[in-house]
Amino acid sequence: EQCEQFGRMDEERGPLRVADGVVYDSVSRHGSLLWTNDPVESQPSLILMRGKGIANGIAGYKSAWSILLIFVPLGIAAGMLEYSPVLVFTANFLGIVPLALVLGTATEDIAGYTNDTVGGLLNASFGNAVEMIISIQALRLGLVDLVKATLLGSVLSNLLLVLGCAFLFGGLVFQKQAISPEVVTSTTSLLSLSAFSFVIPSVFGMTNGRLLLQVDELSLCAAMGLILCYLCYLAYQLITHKNLFEGTEGEDEGDEEPNVSLPVACLILCVSCGLVSWTSEYLVDSVGGFASAMGLPASFVSVILLPIVGNAAEHFSAISVAMKDKMDLSVSIAVGSSIQIASFVAPFMVITSWVFGLPLLNLDFGAFSTTILMVTIFVVNVILRDLNSDWLKGAILLIGYAIVASSFFFY
Repeated sequence: EQCEQFGRMDEERGPLRVADGVVYDSVSRHGSLLWTNDPVESQPSLILMRGKGIANGIAGYKSAWSILLIFVPLGIAAGMLEYSPVLVFTANFLGIVPLALVLGTATEDIAGYTNDTVGGLLNASFGNAVEMIISIQALRLGLVDLVKATLLGSVLSNLLLVLGCAFLFGGLVFQKQAISPEVVTSTTSLLSLSAFSFVIPSVFGMTNGRLLLQVDELSLCAAMGLILCYLCYLAYQLITHKNLFEGTEGEDEGDEEPNVSLPVACLILCVSCGLVSWTSEYLVDSVGGFASAMGLPASFVSVILLPIVGNAAEHFSAISVAMKDKMDLSVSIAVGSSIQIASFVAPFMVITSWVFGLPLLNLDFGAFSTTILMVTIFVVNVILRDLNSDWLKGAILLIGYAIVASSFFFY
């Protein structure tokens, strides 16, 4: 009966045939759902199939750190109930780590629908969302020194710790990895200018007879100049010289598919940013009490511990792509994140403090911190000048970071 009902000739598909209750055509070897003996209720629905696809995609966000997500509600509850600063800081510190990794994975999924240049920019931007949120929360509480220390620590962490780990683990897989000259030139040039813009207010502030208001006004001018330079940097990468940054290593070959669709990735990104904002508020509020209770210098907690949490997304992404021999993308994430902190986030915070009447933030980081920043940028420029990376260079950067961390511990 089925053959008689559907036994017609189609000009394109040919005659239909029936096997096991499913109608087949002569062109396709796969059965179509034109007819089946099974009841409609037993067939998988489109909603169920889509739900399974989303569930399988979200499974790609799981990692060994996912177990720490339990500390997100615990940390928020500890902060709301005003428990001891040590408990509040520890719970929220541990909770932000997996959130940062989820945020980084969602950014990578969104970048999978674009290209490596935009992907590196997105990864650096949303990876730095943690630092920006922490800085805004600290500035609202009047903790200007904490904001400066967190921003400085983020730049140092990205240049020494994140880039060092990327070089080290990438070098353990590949003997030598090439880096595009366009990536190195554009990133190191803007990074050097950013350091220059931090040095001028610091030296200006050390000059005898200078008022704090004058340093604040100079910092405001430098902040506007830095943001203008960063916009030019984006235009250079994404518009005028876009072709120089696309496919320089053949990195588009064999790229992994995104875990989830673009709307789902955007939703995960928004939820992650919201939770990070919530937990960071209690984290910042408990820094002072935690440092006092543990006998740690506040500068060590602010410059070393907090940026490690904030840079978890960049750390995860830079290492993973380096081990796939995508060094252009890895350098764009690590160094590009430092550029964004120094050329956009820090100037943005300075301007925000003026516009919204918050305690004024300037770019005078002090002689000690500014010297460390300048030496770090010099070392990174020397490391990158031959356009190659290996595990030895990674080890050098990591040892340098250990020296910097010990200096702030005894500072």
